[in-house]
Amino acid sequence: MRGEQFLKGVGSVSPANPLNPSHSPDTDYKGGQSQPVVNVMTGQAFITAQIHGYGIDIESLPPGSSLLFINANDETNEGIMHNANPAFIVHFQPEA
Repeated sequence: MRGEQFLKGVGSVSPANPLNPSHSPDTDYKGGQSQPVVNVMTGQAFITAQIHGYGIDIESLPPGSSLLFINANDETNEGIMHNANPAFIVHFQPEA
């Protein structure tokens, strides 16, 4: 189960709200080291490792969720959080 699928099942996040791809695996593949990600709440930046060619469109976040991380290079969504429950997901490898 991917993180965004898990988060959609928590609390008031609607499972009917679609996750829209914001990247094409053929054109915007993000992989490897040194992708800068910023926590939009604190402004703290992280250098991350990533392997993905998809994302959640910032304009269509599921109800009950908020943007948490953004890619500093292209300003795409790198993570969302649940507004009422202590849950969040990221599109990068936090342990890297």
